[in-house]
Amino acid sequence: MREIERREPPEPELLESEADKLNFLMLSERMFYPDRHHPDSQAQRLAKRRLHSDEKSGVKFFALKDGGAIVAGGSLRIQDRSGLRIALLTDNFTIPELRGEAYSNKITTERLRWAAEQGCYAAEANVRTDNPTALAAKLKNGFNVTSLPPSLRQGSTRSFKIYKNLRLPATTDLTSSETAYQPEWEEIPLSDLDTIRHRLRSGWLGIDVKNAGKKESSDPQDWVLILEKNAPTLH
Repeated sequence: MREIERREPPEPELLESEADKLNFLMLSERMFYPDRHHPDSQAQRLAKRRLHSDEKSGVKFFALKDGGAIVAGGSLRIQDRSGLRIALLTDNFTIPELRGEAYSNKITTERLRWAAEQGCYAAEANVRTDNPTALAAKLKNGFNVTSLPPSLRQGSTRSFKIYKNLRLPATTDLTSSETAYQPEWEEIPLSDLDTIRHRLRSGWLGIDVKNAGKKESSDPQDWVLILEKNAPTLH
């Protein structure tokens, strides 16, 4: 494990070279699947195969570098839905030595800025239900939890679907006669996925998470999701 000097995170960059993109993909593979151990030659072949597929789909890769090496990253793909451009954010990772240093937040902020410049109406992402710190970072960036789809495979970890409208004004006067509303709030343990899913399907939105148990804990049982009803529409 190499030493990383703690300092202000560098500025994110949109990766252009094939070498950088391959390094991004190989590093993200190691971050997401630490139990997989491919020889370097095989890892590079797999990354090249995925890069070919991703570039055909228009995927863009963003990264933060330290001394020329990628230490955090995230990708983005724009999807057209009935004439609306939606940015899909994926592959969010930060190397273990720098987690908690706001690198992930900078990557997300840059992708949202870039997506807005490309005329995207909204951004979407998925966040695992067992990763409350990642969810907290996204919600602080203006996302809301909108749904909890069922697991694709039995026993697999579920993910929240989150959404951010990129066209809403920076500030909205909720006290005016046109926008006034009466919100309701409820706190539900992040481990109580059945109740959360029921609320989301009933029109509630997840707006924040907080640690209600052990400090520094990343166990969902120590966190609660704050939901709001009758919030201004996202769409």
